[in-house]
Amino acid sequence: VFLHLLKVSGAAALSGEAIAGYHSEGKYYLTKSKVEIPYYKKRAQELLDSAHPLMDIYKEENAGVLNAFLLGDAHTQGKRRSILSSLPIYTMDKDYLEQFLAKHTLSKLERESILSYADSKRRLMEEILKTETVEDEIPHIAPDEFERYPMLLSLSGMFLEKEIFYTYEEYMEHLKQTKMFAETHPNYILNETSAHTFRNLQIYIHEGKWAMVSKNKVPVIHFVIHHPKLREAIRACLKSFRTSFCRACPL
Repeated sequence: VFLHLLKVSGAAALSGEAIAGYHSEGKYYLTKSKVEIPYYKKRAQELLDSAHPLMDIYKEENAGVLNAFLLGDAHTQGKRRSILSSLPIYTMDKDYLEQFLAKHTLSKLERESILSYADSKRRLMEEILKTETVEDEIPHIAPDEFERYPMLLSLSGMFLEKEIFYTYEEYMEHLKQTKMFAETHPNYILNETSAHTFRNLQIYIHEGKWAMVSKNKVPVIHFVIHHPKLREAIRACLKSFRTSFCRACPL
């Protein structure tokens, strides 16, 4: 009901108040006084200091903080759901992953880092699945579509500055292993859909807690959203993304 306005620059400050819906009848005060501007600057800074971010943004330099957050979250109750643009790396057999990486131009350190990352993701998922359900939605890709849009190995969580592509045969083998993972883990729900909603984004939701939007292509970035209204907006959007209009989106 009560609206308040505060804008401050180096040379002026604008303060105002009004009742919602009656902006034209509000009172607004503009000052260029060198005596008054420091007061309004201090108020503006106090306002910023009291604010909470709508989301946390993680880039490569924040990788350790992101991993610590996800590790701690593994022990928090609640259903998990993901909308994936590629298959989850934790469902790939370790020996097959080693064979897969050997076919690509990677240094020994890079291969070891990927294997270590996959192992940590696998152990993390195993821990969650002991008590909670996880539902992954993955795309079903026809050979002709795969040829137009080759799939990437999902490594966004480790911020690797390389994109590692599957062949169609490798992707289908990983898909087979993902289905086997679902069969051996009762709390893991796998949904395969022909509606390839996103090509470059992965969406992870911990119901009632947070939602994360991850860009899978280089440069990698993750947005973790805690605000309830934004989380609800993402959930609502995921429903609408099943329409033909949204499937045409270049994302």
